[in-house]
Amino acid sequence: MRIKSLLELVSFIGFLLGGHAALAADVDYQLLWNQGNLKVEVKTLRALETVRNRISEKGIYSPELNLPIKEQMPDGIIKLKEEEEAYIYILIKNKGSKPLRFSVAPHSIGPGAAALGFRFNCLCNGHIYEVRPGEIWYKIMSLKNNKWQQEKKIVLTHDIFEVKKFPGKKGHSAHAH
Repeated sequence: MRIKSLLELVSFIGFLLGGHAALAADVDYQLLWNQGNLKVEVKTLRALETVRNRISEKGIYSPELNLPIKEQMPDGIIKLKEEEEAYIYILIKNKGSKPLRFSVAPHSIGPGAAALGFRFNCLCNGHIYEVRPGEIWYKIMSLKNNKWQQEKKIVLTHDIFEVKKFPGKKGHSAHAH
């Protein structure tokens, strides 16, 4: 077989690799946060790589924290290359008049075939979080695109819900974060 053009060469290499050569393109991940009737404002921001050792850190935001921000994500979309990992903040502002205890249901993935092509350290882990009125709660998450991701656009949807009945003794918040 004689290869006559660069396009034929790329196609042939893709064939030899079982089609994986085409998988190296950017993948769009969209993070959606359904908050139902909760009086909250949710934002996602891309963090600088300097937070890589702070994954899962959470707390109440204050300007003194000086969280290093790479870019805002107003539409919740982040583009990742093959094997690229991004660090993401989620910010949840309590716009209500009472403290809010909340949790996040496990994310749904669309399309389902994308499930094995990424790793997401998010906040849908069965924990209960708490934020007082006017405060902004944050968590640092990571999202990694694996080399075998076959999809070009993936939507990760989370449902944020209020925890009205808290497990444990009245007033006890040992499990709240």
